[in-house]
Amino acid sequence: MAPRDLDVAIVGAGVSGLWCGWRLTGGAGNGAPRKRVEVFELSDRIGGRLLSVRLPGLPDVACELGGMRYMSTQPIVKWLVEDELNLARVAAPAARPENLAYLRRERLRVSDLGNGAKLPYSLDPAERKHPADLLSDAIDTMAPAAKGLFGDALRKAVRTATYDGRPLNEQGFWNILSRLMSSEGYRFAQEAGGYDTTQLNWNAADTVILNSDFSPDAQYSRVADGYEQVPHHLAERFAEQGGRVHLQQGVRRVEAATLSDGSTGVELQIENARTGRRRTVRARSVILAMPRRSLELLEPTGAVLGDDAFRALLTTVTPIPLFKAFIAYHEPWWEALGITAGRSVTDLPLRQVYYWSSTPKRSSVLLATYDDTTNVGFWQGLAGDPRHYGLRTGHLPPAARRRVLAERVDDRWMTQRAPAALIEEIHRQLVEMHGIPGAPEPYAAVYHDWIDDPFGGGVNFWNIGVKSWRVIPKMVHPVAGMPVYVCGEAYSDAQGWVEGALRTAEIALTKHLGLPRLRLPKAA
Repeated sequence: MAPRDLDVAIVGAGVSGLWCGWRLTGGAGNGAPRKRVEVFELSDRIGGRLLSVRLPGLPDVACELGGMRYMSTQPIVKWLVEDELNLARVAAPAARPENLAYLRRERLRVSDLGNGAKLPYSLDPAERKHPADLLSDAIDTMAPAAKGLFGDALRKAVRTATYDGRPLNEQGFWNILSRLMSSEGYRFAQEAGGYDTTQLNWNAADTVILNSDFSPDAQYSRVADGYEQVPHHLAERFAEQGGRVHLQQGVRRVEAATLSDGSTGVELQIENARTGRRRTVRARSVILAMPRRSLELLEPTGAVLGDDAFRALLTTVTPIPLFKAFIAYHEPWWEALGITAGRSVTDLPLRQVYYWSSTPKRSSVLLATYDDTTNVGFWQGLAGDPRHYGLRTGHLPPAARRRVLAERVDDRWMTQRAPAALIEEIHRQLVEMHGIPGAPEPYAAVYHDWIDDPFGGGVNFWNIGVKSWRVIPKMVHPVAGMPVYVCGEAYSDAQGWVEGALRTAEIALTKHLGLPRLRLPKAA
């Protein structure tokens, strides 16, 4: 090939794109590394939907505005974090008995959720149980052949599962739940569970898999220095192996091309995000490591992006709104209630509150709201406030003020500053939820709404009627004869997780680009 032609061009410097770059240039035992692999990224940073930000006064705490954790049952990401990269990690508990469940203005503890007498819902007698058990029992009735299964065994079981004579994938999850529990039972399970989306009307087969991720037995971990460290480390290793990452270089068009040796390749039209100037790059193969909305923003022309079958594949998933906000206080005032870690839930628009850091006598931070779908719109209504909630130290005790100002971190957090009206409302709801009217006001905050382009949502879910297990391999290589491949979380069998992004990347790498299968250590 001519010097300007690449072996592989990768579009997107999120975790799946950088994983592909690292693997293609020799990572994880690739015996025949590609020599010329480059990554093109529209934004000015590496990480995609992994975004770790530090607030003033909290230099050692990574506020995860995007993906925040992984599970012990996710083999690829667990191996990558713990074995290959050997990153420091911490346990990320969710349900703890002492935490709050503030529902219908009743301030319960999580330990009360299994006590039917304390629940502020008009439930049928058989529904007066823990919300996780209520949902689990409904799923067991919905898909009895999948009972007790996890991972690939569960994925296989739901493909042939039926309810009332119809395949699960042809039905909506909420539609079936409405026949298995009362309306009050549904609201209880959803509100006490913390997530809206997991019980809405998505493809029932895939939603059964999704809900298995949130079982009470799930063991979660976080990367201590921030989940964003994973793509950063991959990028460093990729560069050491000869790869290159180009930031603020947005791919606009993907076309078929004849390379200098006469073979069929791909031509990319790339626009410099700073200057607007365009150039072309040719490659033997292209990997589009992008979610649905990002793919839709490319020009719909050419043998792949303009293909009718590809456009139809794009619409098999729907992007899901997801919103997060972190708030920093000079002291962990919630510890007065005996709460030190884990998650509390509420039916207020806050929905989920995680106690991220609560070191005594030090500044602390809350993942003060983690919303998906329904309640995101509430916060969007406050996001138009032109006032930013910057660093506010005037109300802090002198010692706390000195500490916060002395421990300033880089100012990247300023780009994620929240509108003042939004943070003021979050604080008001936190005070109501915890019942501590004298709680101090926050001194800093950050937020991110993933609905904004080019992401279109924080996660993606399969639509009703889709056979995801058939779409996934088609989406990885959507047009026969064209060396264009798609990977990422959106069109995976582990949506919403880094694991899903890596699973689809491995299909592209091993099935189509000739890499050997990844060899992972067997679970103990």
